[in-house]
Amino acid sequence: MNFNTPIGATPILDEDLLGLKINTVQTLSELNIAEESNIRKARLWSSKSRILRSHLLDWKGIRELHRQMFGEVWKWAGQNRVVQTNIGCAPEKITENTAVMLHDVKYWIENKVYPVDEITIRFHHRLVEIHPFRNGNGRHARRAAELLAAQLKGRTPTWGGDNLTSEGERRDKYLLALRNADQGNYFALNGFSFME
Repeated sequence: MNFNTPIGATPILDEDLLGLKINTVQTLSELNIAEESNIRKARLWSSKSRILRSHLLDWKGIRELHRQMFGEVWKWAGQNRVVQTNIGCAPEKITENTAVMLHDVKYWIENKVYPVDEITIRFHHRLVEIHPFRNGNGRHARRAAELLAAQLKGRTPTWGGDNLTSEGERRDKYLLALRNADQGNYFALNGFSFME
């Protein structure tokens, strides 16, 4: 199998592949196609989901969204990762850090600490930073942020208008914007996220 992931992506480990549900997938390109098919279905589900309307900012909703997005492809979809990855907190801190992040987002919303667009982007960034799942964290965090924006009646992020799973200039700009956000500078991520 050839699963060489793009620079900046979470590598797919041999133990991750044990959870692959589709035994005909042999390359990263085939895996991306299978995941994209699953994600398209999950986009429809998530836009109508009563679970996410009331639990998007709960651990239950975060996990269920990941399970819906990747559950047709991976057995471990919606489950906390158990190994350290190239980014993300230690696996044993995922539940605690996610709870803190969700509390912070609820506080920002209730107290209007930031404008809606910035809350959306900060939520996305923090979710990527925690990296709760074995794989699919960026795509999951982007969808979660889109759903939050809709719930808050904000602008829907466009994420630069491109597929960010493949290497290229847009992905490089996205990763650089995330690294800037790691340092507390959300300007580039905000600009990239709402780029027309």
